[in-house]
Amino acid sequence: LKNRKEQTTVIDFLKPIKEFINMGFAQAAKGTTKMPHNLAVSHNTRYDVPRTYPAVDMDFTQVRVTQGKLPNVSDCSVELKPEGLHFTWTCPGNLYWQRDSDQVMLLAYFPALEKAVYQLAGVKRFVCAETLAIGADLLEKHMEIYISFIAADRKAIANSTYLGAVNAG
Repeated sequence: LKNRKEQTTVIDFLKPIKEFINMGFAQAAKGTTKMPHNLAVSHNTRYDVPRTYPAVDMDFTQVRVTQGKLPNVSDCSVELKPEGLHFTWTCPGNLYWQRDSDQVMLLAYFPALEKAVYQLAGVKRFVCAETLAIGADLLEKHMEIYISFIAADRKAIANSTYLGAVNAG
């Protein structure tokens, strides 16, 4: 029962971001017999569900929505603006030139609504800022925020980075 509840919790979390997960775990699944969604369920069940049965909840700080070996960036931050979430990041000098065609991937998950807003291919890495449009009806809702980067040819991806919760109080 405990395992079933943990897996159901993760699957329910992944439902509204299936497209994001399928892209985010595609490289990890390449060369295996597993589907990207199955790898996401497996990883997040193993690492992101606190073992407090019967009250099983996601630990959003540990969730991974993309998995890969592409270098990430540092000093990522997010700020709530009237038009949505404004993301900024710093790209180390050597990555600026080596990975300049990479694109940002952004995700805002609304736990109470079991809904998500995301962008699969935003601006290029070197731009260092992007806004994820969020509808006015969602701006004041609790959100869990993630960022990642994907190569323009879709052959490499970074591990996702958790940027925190917005409106969590």
